[in-house]
Amino acid sequence: MNNHMITKKCQYCNSSFTTYPYAEQRAKFCSKKCADKDKIGKVSLRRNGKYVKCQFCGKEIYLPRYRIEKSTTKQFFCNAKCLGCYKNKFCIRGHGRPSVIKRCAVCGKEFRARYNQLVAGKGKVCSKECSKISISKTLKGRRNPEHSKFMIGKKYRYIKDRSKVKTYLDRREDALHKEWRILVYKRDGYKCRICSSGSRIEAHHILRWAEYPELRYQVNNGITLCHDHHPQGAVKEKRLRPYLMRLVSVSKV
Repeated sequence: MNNHMITKKCQYCNSSFTTYPYAEQRAKFCSKKCADKDKIGKVSLRRNGKYVKCQFCGKEIYLPRYRIEKSTTKQFFCNAKCLGCYKNKFCIRGHGRPSVIKRCAVCGKEFRARYNQLVAGKGKVCSKECSKISISKTLKGRRNPEHSKFMIGKKYRYIKDRSKVKTYLDRREDALHKEWRILVYKRDGYKCRICSSGSRIEAHHILRWAEYPELRYQVNNGITLCHDHHPQGAVKEKRLRPYLMRLVSVSKV
């Protein structure tokens, strides 16, 4: 034994052990085993963690607070062996997180649903065939809102006869729309009002066709734009609307 070593008494088992002089104040136990046994049921003053039970064997282990708060399943294990045994017993092969036995909503067969399916609100059917049957049942019906819903302004309308829906091609063949388009082209000189290009010009409604039906065939509500400067989507149209209205106000008919 080194002459510089000092002898102390373990606070848990009362057995004597030796330690270095610089560790005299810190050395309280003869081994890590005695230190762990002394901490069972206690919370360390220096650390802010807690003692939790192993999900498989029930042994108490100390974990820091960040690991407990970060865990989504709130399931902890003392070592890799307990984790592997738990996976082999309760989890599906290839998926680390635990599964739950559920009953299929279509055929009534019992199956294991994965953890991520349960979190996403899924895991109701056992196979792809049952999933197809479930989807066809939810979408069945002539007035089903999933496939017969049309947006007009901020209200929904259900259309029985789809032949009465006016498409973009029907609008181009309309005589009033053709006359309106030619008048807009003539006023702007068959050129884009932004870049003065004469290739691929299009007549654009400044105030939208669906939202302002009373202004559909007014020349002051139209402007000639090329294909590149023609805004696509309601957001771009709303952003460019003040600028296009200023351009039209300069050359009013």
